Amino acid sequence: MSRLSRALVFLLFLAPYVFSLIVAQGQMALPEGFLGLVQNSLIQAALSALFAVALGVSIGIGLLGLPRRLRRSTEAAVLVGSFVPSIAWVLMWMVLLPNVRGLTAIVILHAVGASGLIASAVVRKVRTRWAGSLELAMVEGAPRGLTWRLGLLPLLRSDLVTYLLTIFASSLSSFSIPLLMGGAKAWTFEIAIHQAVRVHSAWDQVAALTLWQWVTLTALLFLSRSRMPLRAGAIDHRESRAVEDYGWKPLVLLGVLPVAAVLVVLLSSALRGVQQLETAGLLIDGGELGSALLMSIFVAHFGGLLTAATALFFALSRPSETERRLLSSYVAPSAVITGLMLLLMRAESVSALADALRISVGCALVFAPVLWRMRWHVELSTLERQLEVAEIFGASAKMIVRQILWPQLRPLFYWTWGVATFWSFGDYAIGAVAASRPITLALLSRTLLESYRLEAAAILIAFGLFLGFLSYLFFSNRGERNVGRKMS
Repeated sequence: MSRLSRALVFLLFLAPYVFSLIVAQGQMALPEGFLGLVQNSLIQAALSALFAVALGVSIGIGLLGLPRRLRRSTEAAVLVGSFVPSIAWVLMWMVLLPNVRGLTAIVILHAVGASGLIASAVVRKVRTRWAGSLELAMVEGAPRGLTWRLGLLPLLRSDLVTYLLTIFASSLSSFSIPLLMGGAKAWTFEIAIHQAVRVHSAWDQVAALTLWQWVTLTALLFLSRSRMPLRAGAIDHRESRAVEDYGWKPLVLLGVLPVAAVLVVLLSSALRGVQQLETAGLLIDGGELGSALLMSIFVAHFGGLLTAATALFFALSRPSETERRLLSSYVAPSAVITGLMLLLMRAESVSALADALRISVGCALVFAPVLWRMRWHVELSTLERQLEVAEIFGASAKMIVRQILWPQLRPLFYWTWGVATFWSFGDYAIGAVAASRPITLALLSRTLLESYRLEAAAILIAFGLFLGFLSYLFFSNRGERNVGRKMS
């Protein structure tokens, strides 16, 4: 039964790819200008990855220069940028730099969105792995620049390559930012797939592009993932004065200022935004806006629940190390293909509830593999020894699930629910295809952005982010309350 359960999960994730081949009736054809598309996509992804890693390392150096307490709060602020939905970054850019589009906008927004996670990873790595080396460098009188250039950066090389490949893969498959910032040019395969469906109805091209993208990204993620799981207890949590001495505080502004810019844009548009909402007719009776609010709450929470439940279901089925690595190397399906699959499966259902269910399922299909790769794979690896001991002492599979796996995975389940809910509040890529009309705050925001009612969009985006953040706090705290409880 466990093997069948894992097979069902893999089939669920592969369904959008199979769908594209079925609709194309097994035919595949590369679109005209395919080599140009590959060149544009690779240039965009390479520049995004290089800029993101350089920015993340710079911010990490800035964070390392801060005192311990200030570093933690500042790092949390920088990490906000990595969890803010892309629609907020797009709005900030359209307000501050309305005439700058294309490759420059895409690369910078990809980089600032990913740099927080890279900076946090660099800080953790240096502080917990190389603090002793920095103490020795400080005793020897090595200057900051020399220590980083000849010492720390070479030590971090393998990690930086992993970050580079990961951001390259995510930028190559990005859809939301290039959709609004890229203009008419196809800077990613997602946009090319979208154009092939919407403009040409060329499903043979869609099948070929989807397969090419899947193979390419799977190979990249296979190269970027760690070959060995993180071992519990391998981290040294002690603080060292040398860490602070070899950081440089001013660089932290590179991470703080973009997040501050997003917040300022969202909070400074209230009065003008209300007027624009009235002009757009959304405040006449409040019916459409109220309906979008309720649908956003339903879509986000149900999508988050489906995401967490999918990851938990796969984890409780006791996957082998090979199966865990396969899922970690799996590429989330195209938002366009996922949305179209869900839309065409029940094309006759045009109610708001049907649209909401489609978006929720689509969010789960896209977010579950990402969050599995982010947390679940490592968490299961750390529990492997406990499971081996339990089996040696004769524990049944049911007992292992109830008394070992579920009690220890429960906090991660709620964390996943919270993060996926936060992301779902800001998703408009899947809904733009799967929904027959703008039924959520994010979809309404996208419509307002396209009509250049930026302040009105800012209000809806800010409100959605606020609701998403409250949901994340609620589920995270619920998970934390379960930590340390007696297993039963």
